[in-house]
Amino acid sequence: MPRSTTPVLIVGAGPVGLTTALLLAKQGIPSTILQRGADIMRTGSRAIVLLRETLETFDDAAPGTGDKLAARGITWRIKRTYYKDRLLFSETYPAATHSRYPLFVNVSQLETDCALLHAAQQHYPSLISICFDQTVSGLEQTPQNVIVTTREGGEFVADFVVGADGAHSSVRNLLGVALVGRRSENRFLIADVRAKLDIDYERRFYYSPPGNKGYQAFMLPQPDNVWRLDWQVAADTNLAIEANPERLDTRVRALIGPHVPYEVLWTSLYQFNNMRAEHFTVGRVLLAGDAAHQFSPFGGRGLNSGIGDARALARRLAEVIKDGSPVHSLASYHEERQAAAVANLRATGRVLRVLVPATPLHRAVRHLALQGAPHFAFCRRYVDSGPYAVTQKAIAASA
Repeated sequence: MPRSTTPVLIVGAGPVGLTTALLLAKQGIPSTILQRGADIMRTGSRAIVLLRETLETFDDAAPGTGDKLAARGITWRIKRTYYKDRLLFSETYPAATHSRYPLFVNVSQLETDCALLHAAQQHYPSLISICFDQTVSGLEQTPQNVIVTTREGGEFVADFVVGADGAHSSVRNLLGVALVGRRSENRFLIADVRAKLDIDYERRFYYSPPGNKGYQAFMLPQPDNVWRLDWQVAADTNLAIEANPERLDTRVRALIGPHVPYEVLWTSLYQFNNMRAEHFTVGRVLLAGDAAHQFSPFGGRGLNSGIGDARALARRLAEVIKDGSPVHSLASYHEERQAAAVANLRATGRVLRVLVPATPLHRAVRHLALQGAPHFAFCRRYVDSGPYAVTQKAIAASA
């Protein structure tokens, strides 16, 4: 049998893969990361919400990383919900007074990825190797190790493999692991827009706003006067058409006002799903992040739950590699993180019933809730876009 060349091979140099490598390196465990493409992804804001527990994990893995991102990030405390152009209600989050970090910060995923990559290169250059331009095409398990081949002709042999390669995971597909859950037909159009708006840092959510009638929209602040604007759009929406400056201008103006100068930095179109892999662990191969679960974007569930996966992965792998626990004990990773995924899917399912009501009953309930929300607090929970991701601390507290 080929001899293992690395204890842990991680596929994907996104936040989940990099955090897993950092947490392993902190325990003296080397890893190799395979990244498709010549660099980390350097486009757009993508996942912009970092929860307190995620910032704490970053700083635990590489001191100063959480502080750096928290200092750059934007924290807002006011959440406003609108119907058309009318404010339904607003909520204010309490200020964090006894914690090192706020409840969350908004910062672009590009900055998160860059901070984690810099931490890997600065703190653990001898323990973390990153191989770019490597597209995984084959995977074979033996009782002793895993052999991974790439389209570019590479062969890597590892004791364990972590698939952190996103929603279209090659590792998951090669394992033959199915996704279960709900595939959404709805899409969202995203724009990062730089504009100096005459409002405080806050989150705004709109039902059927001007410029996007019959659908939803929301806006979130980012550093450097950049706002993340998202519009729910029809399933057959074409990005090239919607990103046309004149067409996009109508949507942007409806949210930020008719006369504010602005600059579009990035546009994209995405389709969200509410799904999880049937198995997070198959022998010596483990799935994490979007390769293991896919949530709607509301509540910052994707990235933050993925960092929870990274924490659990690093702990379980260290028990096997350093402490001599049997390989089959890795099944406990599946049990732990499936529980988190199910909890997040349950919460997201409630949100989807509000945003995309699938039955006449759900549509009627939402209509009545929108009418009553300005007057009755109990109506507001039926049109709330959802709480934040279910963290491991919250799961432990409810156990």
